[in-house]
Amino acid sequence: MGRGGPYREVARPAGASCVRTEFEAYLQRLSGAVIVIEDDTRCVVACGEWATSRDDAHVANLCWSMVAQRSHRIGLGRMLLCARLLPTYRHRDIATSAPSK
Repeated sequence: MGRGGPYREVARPAGASCVRTEFEAYLQRLSGAVIVIEDDTRCVVACGEWATSRDDAHVANLCWSMVAQRSHRIGLGRMLLCARLLPTYRHRDIATSAPSK
């Protein structure tokens, strides 16, 4: 699946459309590559971005990733991590943030 869609509409709380619009705009501006995992119904359940370092073409920067809460603890986060740790990179740069609540 390419950047920016297609998306399957899902129920979301009031105000979420603004967040979704901002996120879609963010996805269009990405400089890295995005991996998207869909379930059997083609609903996005996980995604993550990585980019090649500007200073060294052999360095992968893991930018962000997210997994839908209903899909936690089934290995999708690990799958995203492994897929983004490409064997062509000599070094991986992993910066983490506190998990959201």
